[in-house]
Amino acid sequence: MSFVERLKYDRQDSKYRFAVMALIIIWIISIPMKNAIFQICLVLIPLSFLFIAIQNKELIEFIRQQSFTKGVFLFVIVISLANINAINFMQAWNFEFRLFKLIFCLYALVYFLKKKYISVSILVVGALFSFVIQSVDGLVQYLNGYDFIGKTMLDGRMKAMVFHPNTFGLILALGIVISSWILLHKQYFRISFLVASLLIIIMTIASFDLLQTTSRGSWVASVVAITVYFWLERKNLHSRYYIFAFVGFLGLFYYIYSNPHIISRFRSLFEGQSAGRDVIWPLAFHYITLQPLFGYGFDAFRLLPNVPSYGQMPHNIILEILLATGIVGLGMILWLWYRIYRKTVSYKVDEPRLFTVITALFIVLLVGGMFDHSIYQNAIYDSIWIILISIVYKR
Repeated sequence: MSFVERLKYDRQDSKYRFAVMALIIIWIISIPMKNAIFQICLVLIPLSFLFIAIQNKELIEFIRQQSFTKGVFLFVIVISLANINAINFMQAWNFEFRLFKLIFCLYALVYFLKKKYISVSILVVGALFSFVIQSVDGLVQYLNGYDFIGKTMLDGRMKAMVFHPNTFGLILALGIVISSWILLHKQYFRISFLVASLLIIIMTIASFDLLQTTSRGSWVASVVAITVYFWLERKNLHSRYYIFAFVGFLGLFYYIYSNPHIISRFRSLFEGQSAGRDVIWPLAFHYITLQPLFGYGFDAFRLLPNVPSYGQMPHNIILEILLATGIVGLGMILWLWYRIYRKTVSYKVDEPRLFTVITALFIVLLVGGMFDHSIYQNAIYDSIWIILISIVYKR
């Protein structure tokens, strides 16, 4: 390649980088809202990957080189076998097609990270910006009765621009973990006192919002994740951070104690009141035992006999996987999770801070998924998964 050709290529590549970076940031910001912009970006990101990779003549080779390709391919085969005899055939294949878009979006993110079109820092900044918007919007919704775009709370539960309080709670829990990670290592990230102060304010607002969602699964997920994070970082954190965390929890406990509604939600959590989970979980397990190998295909649970109206999904990702794809599908998912875990552990030596925060964020997703959310119906939940997985496989 001549100097002139190389210069022309670099200029074109630079334009691509800016366009890709802008597209991904817009997508991340729009994830909680799951609006038209989110849907458009979810199509454009894979298309951008296909266009650039094909132009560089490396599409097939790149896909073949990824260590997760074999697992993804086998999982697609499993869900396709399950969907052949799906109860809701058309909808099952519609959900599978959407999973294909997310899979290509995962490949796109990994490709752009490896080619340095984007960086982990860009993804974190985009996530934080989205977190700030939703946290402030939630507070506005609480104070005014409606948020920036006119949405109201759902039965007294805060949800900001997100479609459901439980999903909003999950987003807040993830944002709190990321903010804690940055604050606890503020010298490493070289953030100013002003930025640190703003993060503390946003975390305070987000913690208040999280309580107002009354999403008990997100409460448990955030506490477990932060506890694990402090344990993993126990040798690297100054003792004053433990004092700050203790003071922060005391402030939260004081507010909780002064709010009868939140107290009642905590009491119901400790008393085992499960908001209908005690009905749908045993029912889901019953149907799993009747068809254990490949399950019933996607979107089947709500159509099975005796499932209550609130049982659109099992509200537990393990039960959902078993219902949809059976033991074979669960085995594939567990194997993929194990591979992701092994890859995450590889960062423990040379990028320990990345290792601990990714571990904590995966805990939020997994614990939250034990109470709510959906692997194939919740595009917000799935999008967060693929962002984290792409960071894990960035090298």
